[in-house]
Amino acid sequence: MKQIFVLVAAVAAGSAALIGQQPPASQAPQQGEVRTVINGPPGLPPKLGIAGFIPLSQDAETVAAAKTIADVLFDDINYEREYYMIGKDTIATLPKPASLDGVPLDRWKEVNANGVIVGTVEKTPAGVVVQVKLIDVGTGKQAFGKRYSGPIANPRRYAHTISDAIFQDQLALKGVAQTKLAFSSDRQGELAKGGVRNRDTQEIYIVDYDGANAVRVTNTTTLNVSPSWAPDNQAIAYTSWRPSAAGSFGVYQDIVLSFITAGTRLTPGGGSPDKQNYLPAWSPDGSKIAFTSNRDGNA
Repeated sequence: MKQIFVLVAAVAAGSAALIGQQPPASQAPQQGEVRTVINGPPGLPPKLGIAGFIPLSQDAETVAAAKTIADVLFDDINYEREYYMIGKDTIATLPKPASLDGVPLDRWKEVNANGVIVGTVEKTPAGVVVQVKLIDVGTGKQAFGKRYSGPIANPRRYAHTISDAIFQDQLALKGVAQTKLAFSSDRQGELAKGGVRNRDTQEIYIVDYDGANAVRVTNTTTLNVSPSWAPDNQAIAYTSWRPSAAGSFGVYQDIVLSFITAGTRLTPGGGSPDKQNYLPAWSPDGSKIAFTSNRDGNA
């Protein structure tokens, strides 16, 4: 009989920085501090535009990173549907700013923008420094501003981080731009080892919420299915067909915990050919995993 069990999950404490250095957490305004929030007309969402991210050097890598950050940030904010985004065709008719403080707000008023985002990308020996501002077009005041530093290899992550920070700061909402999806795929076209011959393998992948940057997590050349993120986003639990000691064509199901940032794996269920475990599901606090098992017999 297959039954549901619960095991205590050994999940590593702490979280890893997303881009070299974790962006500072949003803080409530101190007494006497004036906070600027971008608002739209009564009953309508605010209209935002992205003036662009200015590359502070003209090497190809920095120029490409600046364009990617601007394009991805537009898509991230637009996806949430909390703001009305001014179209790129309209933005193309406006003068491009030469600096963070050189945005022609009078021209942005002409297109009825309530807020405009502008940023810079500066190459450094360690990577890049990305600065961003959200400006209230009506008053010229800065509503949001941050500075990020880290590697240049994945500029999309800066855009995702900025988008979520703006939603938290301006609307007190948790954005989805930094979300990672886990899924099982046979895209490599490999054949699984053990069990039924000529069966396609399935490996676990993670990908950005918008489908970009797919990264392979497993490399077992077997079947790996049912991935489930830990609540702290540091580990994925999944069902894996494991090779048994009986021979290369003997496999059994067991639960594997893959710790993404640490690069380590655990099999907390202690599976075997006679004690197979599968379909893991995390508790809300991440301290336990519920799973199905035939360990008490399969009668």
